[in-house]
Amino acid sequence: MMKSDDKKVANITPFGLRLQPDLKRRVEEAARASGNSLNAEIAMRLEASFAKDDSRQGTDDQVNALRSEVDELREDVRGLRSIVNLIIEVETKS
Repeated sequence: MMKSDDKKVANITPFGLRLQPDLKRRVEEAARASGNSLNAEIAMRLEASFAKDDSRQGTDDQVNALRSEVDELREDVRGLRSIVNLIIEVETKS
């Protein structure tokens, strides 16, 4: 997926990449199966890995926000228990 500010592929400086033979074979097979060039397949997979990282970070942020909310709710429950215990104590003395 090219963004408007991306360079045209012909203008991008080539980048040499060494891959283990088995990994290269797997990427080549995946590229053939998806109708992509080897370069396009590698770039697509790298982009997907960054999207997963971004998504994971968003999820981590949501989990942390929920943990904070749970901690606040626990404090509220502790306070309510104290109030209920005081009410019970007052009623049993009456």
